[in-house]
Amino acid sequence: MITSVDRKEWYNLVTGSLQPTLTSPLLKIKISIFNRKVNRGMLTTQQAITELMKDCEKHYELYKQDLHQIFGNKKEEHLHHS
Repeated sequence: MITSVDRKEWYNLVTGSLQPTLTSPLLKIKISIFNRKVNRGMLTTQQAITELMKDCEKHYELYKQDLHQIFGNKKEEHLHHS
C-alpha cells in the first residue's frame, strides 16, 4: 500500500477539489469516476482514496508523469511500488 495515504492531494483528487491537467486518459477517467462516486455517496472519500491508490500502483508506468506533476519530484517516489 502507498504510504502517503494522508497526503491532501488524494483527498482533493477524489472530491474534485484538485483537477490537474493530466496526460493519461485512463487516469482522467478513473479520477472522474471516483469523484462522481464520492459526490453521490456511493463511496466514502477514504474508500475512493484507497481504490485510486491501488489503481495508481497497478498502472504506475502509465501514470508516472501525472503522479510526478501532482505529488512532485520527492513525493512521487513514494508512489512507486517496487
